[in-house]
Amino acid sequence: MTVTLGDAVSTETQHQVLALRAWLTEHPFPGFLDAVPAFTTLTVHFDPFSTYFSGKNHLLPVQAVAEWMAAQLPGIPPFQPDNYPLVEIPVQYGGNYGKDLPEVADLTGLSEASVIELHTSVIYSVAFIGFSPGFPYLNGLPEALELPRFETPRKHYPAGSVAIAGRQTCVYPQASNGGWRIIGQTMFSFFDPNLYPPARLAPTMQVKFSAV
Repeated sequence: MTVTLGDAVSTETQHQVLALRAWLTEHPFPGFLDAVPAFTTLTVHFDPFSTYFSGKNHLLPVQAVAEWMAAQLPGIPPFQPDNYPLVEIPVQYGGNYGKDLPEVADLTGLSEASVIELHTSVIYSVAFIGFSPGFPYLNGLPEALELPRFETPRKHYPAGSVAIAGRQTCVYPQASNGGWRIIGQTMFSFFDPNLYPPARLAPTMQVKFSAV
């Protein structure tokens, strides 16, 4: 079942999504399995054969869950970013590691040093993991660095590429195609299928980049 909490991407909506996910994880209903966040929605996975709500046996499981969720929403406490882990990620900016840094500086009217300073000056929140295994969408990019994606995606981004697009930043865990502007690269490992959980970052976690 997908719960829609807004119709536009915003920090407020994202915090509502993450607050609901955190609350469900701590207060699961019978049959609850997982809650997968996106920008404006939370998809709730549950086992219909294990879902039971007293006095609601006349409802289908998804109806019972929907009623229960609607009743809980008003009382869910707001999301508090400071309550979640902070991960520091070292980045080599510019040169061979960030080939789009000069263009980013030119388009924003900033020096390359100022772009790096801005990118490392804030704490980002992990909105969700998607696109490829371990790929983190990170909210919080300073408005001065806001730039659109490339109109035509590139066929190859090196693993560890740190990039920006819109009001977000990200890291490509594996070599892949992509459309964001690369400003640096990290050796930080974001995904290992031999570990559990395999993704190093998770929604609600906080991220701080540092220049090396």
